[in-house]
Amino acid sequence: MRNGGTEWREIKSQMDIGMSEARKAIITFLYTEKIKSSLIIASSLIEHVKGLNDAERAGAEKILYAYFDALTLEVNMAANAAQLDGFRIVTSKIRELVEHVKKRNYEGAVRLVSEAISAATTQGNQSAQMLNEMGLL
Repeated sequence: MRNGGTEWREIKSQMDIGMSEARKAIITFLYTEKIKSSLIIASSLIEHVKGLNDAERAGAEKILYAYFDALTLEVNMAANAAQLDGFRIVTSKIRELVEHVKKRNYEGAVRLVSEAISAATTQGNQSAQMLNEMGLL
């Protein structure tokens, strides 16, 4: 009985580890997709602001900064929930692109959005692969 109990605890421990890894993969994957979607929207917003006249652009940029602040909070939550520091790269790119928008260097800002999307994708690739192997994607 003692050996059976020990074996069961080992199996249960392995199952708990597997569930923990699956949970982390799901959280990472979901946050990655949400962040990438938000960054694609950010790129579209930057392109729209670029086409505005000066009077409209000042107000639109303020809204854009608020959007970037909210997106930064979301990325930080993702980093904490998924326990991955790699999402901090995305936060850094967002800070950089805000500076480009302030200088009205919209092309540079859009380039940084692309880099942020790439960084987010990198974070999510391993999770997506794991979920795919588990038959969850």
